Amino acid sequence: MGSAGRRRPHFIKDFYHRLAHRTGELSHLADGSYAIAERWNLGDEYWAYAKNKLWSPLGFPVHHANEASAQVGSLINCMFNRDCMTHTHINFIGDGLPLKLQKEVAGELFGSPDAYDETKNYTPINPAKIKYAKWAILKSCLHDAVTLCNWVWPMTVSPLKSRNYRGDLALESKYFQAITGDETTEESLDLAAERIFTLHRAYTVKLMQTMDMRNEHDLICTWVFDKDPKIPVFTEGTDKMDRDDMYKSFTMFYTEMGWDPLLGCPTKETLHRLGMEDVAAELASLNLLPS
Repeated sequence: MGSAGRRRPHFIKDFYHRLAHRTGELSHLADGSYAIAERWNLGDEYWAYAKNKLWSPLGFPVHHANEASAQVGSLINCMFNRDCMTHTHINFIGDGLPLKLQKEVAGELFGSPDAYDETKNYTPINPAKIKYAKWAILKSCLHDAVTLCNWVWPMTVSPLKSRNYRGDLALESKYFQAITGDETTEESLDLAAERIFTLHRAYTVKLMQTMDMRNEHDLICTWVFDKDPKIPVFTEGTDKMDRDDMYKSFTMFYTEMGWDPLLGCPTKETLHRLGMEDVAAELASLNLLPS
């Protein structure tokens, strides 16, 4: 076969057929990264290799993680049961505004301009970054619920100088009210999103049969901490994370969400505050509600 023949992608048809019809050993690639690691005994090297783009030892891939606002993207990537598919933060990062303006907007939204760092020039965790992470996740949950594209929404900033480059974060509620006729505010939709996210967390606790989300679910592969060995963490030129700083980040995030600060699971008080007494009762009956 000549070089032109070798370039023809006929093998793709055969490969896809094998995946779809579960034919042969290679078909197990469709099982997912965790399953093939178990089946083929790939070992620690598989998870530690940065170019595999695996965020969690549970098999979740990277999706705008440590390279996207450091601890913010890192926390977001730990909170779901697959790639997190959250774009709120990366939209803000890539909005095209100068860093000075981005930090101004971050200060208005999260209480301090220190919520936002220049890419690959990150700083240790602080309370404003935790609020940034929570905001990003809740907006993603909201957009999934009201079928808005989280790659486009929220309208955090504007290209218009006449608006001082500020967007309108109440647009979701304005659309929702216009369509449904129900009186709706940004705050009421954010509360609904918090209920969604907390219910998701509670369901994960139930399915995994453990309250210890910190050590059983919210896991990060070692390459995130070990990359760029010649560049110190929190210096310009690297997006690697620090283990102690991430431990602190989880504690602060759990606290911000009203979850148990050690375990990372929803508490009775938070579930009741969000109107999910039935969820609290079910978790308690399964011994999955922290005392």
